[in-house]
Amino acid sequence: VQLICERHPAKRTSSSVCSTGTNISKIIMTPSTVHTAAGRSTLYSKNSMRNRENARVPATMQAHQPRAGRLAATALSTDVASRTVLEKSLKLSDPVPEAGIERAVEIMRSGSMFRFDNPEGVEDEVSKAEVDVAEYTNFKYATAMNSCGSCIFTALWAIGVQPGDKVLSNAFTFTAVPSAIVHAGGEPVYVDCEPNYVLDLPDLEAKMKSSGAKWLVVSHMRGKLSDMDAIAALCKQYGVRFIEDCAHSLGVLWNGEHSGH
Repeated sequence: VQLICERHPAKRTSSSVCSTGTNISKIIMTPSTVHTAAGRSTLYSKNSMRNRENARVPATMQAHQPRAGRLAATALSTDVASRTVLEKSLKLSDPVPEAGIERAVEIMRSGSMFRFDNPEGVEDEVSKAEVDVAEYTNFKYATAMNSCGSCIFTALWAIGVQPGDKVLSNAFTFTAVPSAIVHAGGEPVYVDCEPNYVLDLPDLEAKMKSSGAKWLVVSHMRGKLSDMDAIAALCKQYGVRFIEDCAHSLGVLWNGEHSGH
């Protein structure tokens, strides 16, 4: 998978924003579909993408192709060719640095595998990670757990979800999200998504009215954030409390702040 990021000065609520301030506007796969903000898609093979700039349109085709169309095609060709491309599988984690591998081996040799088995006053690796994550995302507290599903389950109980309560959530999400809702005793109410897979706000408002749900779990699937300002306004209007599932969106910003705020 090849990911293409572009800098965009205007506010784009429909695109994921990297911590570097770039908007993810196109994803190219091989063979691939190039997705634009307008929702259009064009299928390209690997060779056609590589040879796009070198390809010539036959004169017979040029005669029937509007000049504006030819210029637009040329602009797209130059635009795509000039961008920086990340050639990496999005399913693959980054390599563990050698220092991390050495530290993991040290911990295994010491036998101090868990948070509670360190001598008093000795900071363990988990608590160090919690401090680093809290500082990076600008949160006061961070608690490491065994899974995001456990986090959502605990958060739902912490804010007061009772058995039988209806909980709004993305229809496009990972199975752990509705599973956590059911595990907490709630009943999932699925909200439709837009073509770019973020929450459909009109459907969210309609479901708030029709279901009477007072809880919402917003899942930022694939790191794509919905319009969080609009969601916060709807929650305030209808008395709904919400939790953000940021498992996919660590490092993604909304209005200059990390997701989860």
